[in-house]
Amino acid sequence: IKGCSLDRSDDGISWTTVQTIPNVTASASKQTFTNSNTTAAQHWRLYITNTWDSANYVVLHEVMMYERLP
Repeated sequence: IKGCSLDRSDDGISWTTVQTIPNVTASASKQTFTNSNTTAAQHWRLYITNTWDSANYVVLHEVMMYERLP
């Protein structure tokens, strides 16, 4: 993934970008991203905006999201 964003939505139709993530390393075995969003949401998406080559797909092995409790 060359560029993507983490977006949230309450209805699954209207989306708000929480974090823009540029230039994700193509060969990374594990990457961690942290954001300071404090607004709860019903839906989350990883919106891919650009890839490193001409392929129209990406491979994600695992995506985990955690809530930080006070």
